[in-house]
Amino acid sequence: MFVAVRLMQIREALMLPNDRQHKDRKLWSEKTLANEVVSDDEWQVLWLTYEKKALPDKPPTVTWLLQTIARLGGWGDSKHTGQPGWLVVWEGWAKLQDRVKNLADSPAVQRWRDVIKSQVKECPECFALILAGLRVCPDCSYEFPAREKHESEASTAALLSAQVEPEWFEVDEVIYSIHEKFGKPPSIQVSYRCGLETIREWICFQHGGYARQKAVMWWVKRFGHLPCPQLTEDAYQQLTDTRDMKEPCRIEAIQDGRWQKIRAYDFAVKAGTPSEWNDNPTSRPQPTKLTPAGVDVFDTDIDF
Repeated sequence: MFVAVRLMQIREALMLPNDRQHKDRKLWSEKTLANEVVSDDEWQVLWLTYEKKALPDKPPTVTWLLQTIARLGGWGDSKHTGQPGWLVVWEGWAKLQDRVKNLADSPAVQRWRDVIKSQVKECPECFALILAGLRVCPDCSYEFPAREKHESEASTAALLSAQVEPEWFEVDEVIYSIHEKFGKPPSIQVSYRCGLETIREWICFQHGGYARQKAVMWWVKRFGHLPCPQLTEDAYQQLTDTRDMKEPCRIEAIQDGRWQKIRAYDFAVKAGTPSEWNDNPTSRPQPTKLTPAGVDVFDTDIDF
């Protein structure tokens, strides 16, 4: 299902009507870069296959991406062939996945990735991978908090991250709001009320790269076949107005520094939880909008 949704979004790039143009009259497909809809491995393998030259400093556009995937599936780019059809796009996508998998399974590539992974960390604001020793993110200027000095008494907490065990929390209520920060694209803040504790996550529909991929996967788990919105405002509208969606009865979270990081969702139908209406969405009550869009439900000092 997830692959089908991604292919629909990629092919839609060349089919957008003129009313979806930007202010400078360029279509979304001519403005959006390939790494916003596919992984870096996917577009880079595609580039090396057809362009046969060094990778560019900036990823190519979505227009190039769709046409090249179609060429891999047998489509001929000429005035008489028209736009790529579903069959050639699907065939090209399948061949691309085989090539990416063969590259990923290479022992040399695996060793290189293991080394890189041990030397980088993810910025919690822009999701960029940066060197582990940096205190300030070079992409968004996010400043990582300084390490606190040790306490006078020994802690009983886990010494290693591998010793921290994830925990399941039963969800009493799910609240959606738009989170905005100056100079950054807006995102959806999802607050899960679990008894006396509130666990939050941010879904970044308008971000690029890995953050956008995570948003698409989050959306598919709740709406299935419904295409993932490109804009945060559209996603918020559907989350608060659409009743034909799934919500979790439990979430699995693990302590990650000062915050809880959500690892998994349980969408089983359970009375007294938001999942109670997963099998009967027409009876789902409309959510109570306690705050206007753009204002967080709870005070938080997270710099996001």
